[in-house]
Amino acid sequence: MQSHRATAVASVMLAASIGLGAFSAGADMQLTSKAPPSFDKSAFEQSAHQALKDKVMGYSFLIMKDGKLVSEGAGGKARNRANGFKLMTTSTPQNLGSLFKFISGVSMLHILERPPAGSAGGQGSFASRLDAPVALLYPQIWQSAIKTPAIRTITFRQLLQHKSGFRGCSDPMDCFSGTFDADLIGKRSYQNINFSLTGYMIGVYTKPSILTNTNAIANSTPVAEKDRVFTIASGLQMDSFINDKVFKLVPGKISASCDAANEYKNTGAYAYKSAADKGNGIITSRMQSGKPCSGAGGYWMSIRDFANFAAHALHSNEIISASTRKMLYNDQMASSDDRMVWSSKTSDTWIKDKFEMSNIIWSGGDQNYGGGQAAHTSIVRLPLGYVVLVFANSDELSSPSLAKIGIAAFKAGMAHNF
Repeated sequence: MQSHRATAVASVMLAASIGLGAFSAGADMQLTSKAPPSFDKSAFEQSAHQALKDKVMGYSFLIMKDGKLVSEGAGGKARNRANGFKLMTTSTPQNLGSLFKFISGVSMLHILERPPAGSAGGQGSFASRLDAPVALLYPQIWQSAIKTPAIRTITFRQLLQHKSGFRGCSDPMDCFSGTFDADLIGKRSYQNINFSLTGYMIGVYTKPSILTNTNAIANSTPVAEKDRVFTIASGLQMDSFINDKVFKLVPGKISASCDAANEYKNTGAYAYKSAADKGNGIITSRMQSGKPCSGAGGYWMSIRDFANFAAHALHSNEIISASTRKMLYNDQMASSDDRMVWSSKTSDTWIKDKFEMSNIIWSGGDQNYGGGQAAHTSIVRLPLGYVVLVFANSDELSSPSLAKIGIAAFKAGMAHNF
């Protein structure tokens, strides 16, 4: 039963789908000992299960090295009896929350680096596109809403670094027309609006006619309706481009959905209040609710599919080049705040002492519903090319808690070397 460990066949299949060659030079610092440290999969799995079992409704975890599967596992329930009992597996889609920013951010870098035919990319260099003002692709209704001219100088790089200067707003029209302190541009602060805009710009960049069509809407049409038409169209194009173009660059069939209530109706995990929740959980659809698909979140995906994407984003050239991967984060970076796409950082004394890694870079998602149901996710960058993911579909453990569980499990897998 897959609730406690992956079968050998499943592991071989995943290894084939996300297996890659050696990570390119310039990655994590290596130990000075002649023999590289070995990894104790049993100790890793035991640590992860112990930290998660019975603590949440359902959970899954997975660890890779240089893009190759090392270990995976799952436990608990994807659905309780009220929703048609299902066990959680590593192939069960669940709400990613803000972890989808990792996918939309990498996809934006892919587009800027390799503009598809017919896109708004122009003839400039990757650097010039990355540092171009995002407002060049705003519809006229957004241009007219901008109250502070400095907003027009914000670049794609600054969105991807959470350095746009926006604070405390989430809707583009409100952000543009509200109070804005230009002195905050270039100062890092995690804000959903940065990746909401990133998602919409993926849509416009890859299908410029969306901008033309929006600007051609009759002046008599209310601004709010024009905004709705634009965000729905650009969100749908982002969704199509990522699923049909970016994911197709990766071996193996992977998908993510902002229409989970329909697409994953029979396979997805629901979100719950707690491990003891006996009521109905939640599975959502932004499409069904009339909201645009968003680069900031609202997507459902299995940990296996996410790992497959992350393996190739971080350890191959299919999606972005080696030089662009270094811009996500590298240990020689002058300031960790210059990282792109990755959301957060932490540190661990043991890991710093044993592996000389000062910054542990990670991203997480925390989707909380008004009724108390929630889903939480984390991906963590670890020493020696290891990456760990931990997902859960109830509200007891936040994304920082899941990141800590993943770090502790990695340490358990490495402890015998020291």
